Amino acid sequence: MNSERGWVRIGSLPSSCTRRAPLPCVVCFSPPGSDRLRECDERKLSNWILTLSPDIRRSIDRGQSPIKVDGYSSTTAGLGFNRDLSRRRATRVATLLRDLLGPGGRIEQRAMGEITARTPDRMENERERRVEITIQYTKVIGGTE
Repeated sequence: MNSERGWVRIGSLPSSCTRRAPLPCVVCFSPPGSDRLRECDERKLSNWILTLSPDIRRSIDRGQSPIKVDGYSSTTAGLGFNRDLSRRRATRVATLLRDLLGPGGRIEQRAMGEITARTPDRMENERERRVEITIQYTKVIGGTE
């Protein structure tokens, strides 16, 4: 379905649209129960941002490519504590992203807590103490269809 002037289309993306988002970045926290980002993970995140293409950086600066920051936790503590902890972790990473990218980016945070953890209750797992960062970026190549 198209609008009268062709400005709005409902349906699939034209073949000239390609998704070229960078791979997600995952950073971990230590010690358990903290929102302290390990130095190696802060460096990893910084390097990930610095290697983004100029097109993606401009799109982020214009607010066209939102950055999703999803915080997670292990099941060591209770459900409420873990949700709050994952929120603090996501906030810490979002603050670092704003420092690196400037104020133009749109950062969307979610506190996932332990709901996706793959361990039994009250079990510590380093892989669950993380924040995942993704950029939603689409580039249109060529003309219109």
